[in-house]
Amino acid sequence: MNLLEKKDVRARLKAHLPKLADREESEIKILNRIYPLLKGNEKIITYVADQTLEVDVLPLVASCPLPRPAAFWEFHHSAKWFFPKISDSDELVFIRPISWEKGKFGIWEPVGDDIITPSQADLILIPGLGYAANGARLGRGGGYYDRALREKDLRAKTVGITFSKFFPVPVQPEEHDVIVGKVITEVGIHTFLD
Repeated sequence: MNLLEKKDVRARLKAHLPKLADREESEIKILNRIYPLLKGNEKIITYVADQTLEVDVLPLVASCPLPRPAAFWEFHHSAKWFFPKISDSDELVFIRPISWEKGKFGIWEPVGDDIITPSQADLILIPGLGYAANGARLGRGGGYYDRALREKDLRAKTVGITFSKFFPVPVQPEEHDVIVGKVITEVGIHTFLD
C-alpha cells in the first residue's frame, strides 16, 4: 500500500465521510460492538461527534442531553460520562457535563466542575477520521488527542471508532500519533495491544 501525506488523506476522508452510504446502519452495528466493552466501566471518556465526519456514540450515554435526530437509537449505559473541552491553554480537559456550550470549532463542549484525567478513566472512546494499520489515529490535525493521550500506559483503555471503509487508511504514522488499543468498525474489532 502506498502511503500518503496526512493532509491528502484528511482531505479525501473529509470529502467521502459525509457521503457514506448506509451510515445509520453502520453506526448501529458499531454501537452494538462497543456496548459490551462498557460493562464494568464506571468512568468513561467519550466525545460529541461531528455527525458528518465521526461516528455518533451518544446513543450509549444514559442521559444524552443534546438534541438527537429522529432515528436516534439509545443503548443507555449509566456510567459517569466525561467529554472533551478545549481549555484556555489549548489542551483537552475531560468534564462531566451539567450543561453544554459550542466550543472553539463549533462542536458541543461540556460545562461543569467534575474533571477527570485520562489515567483516571476506565475506558476512553476516541473519534477519528480514520486509523492506520497499526492503530494510529488520524484526526483533524490539531493534535489535541495526541497530546492528551500521550502516556503509553493509556493504550489498553483506548478505543478508536471509525467506519470500515476508513480502516486502515494509507498514511504513515508519526511518532507523536496516538496508537489506540482497539479500533472498532461496523465489521469488527481490531486489537493493537502487545
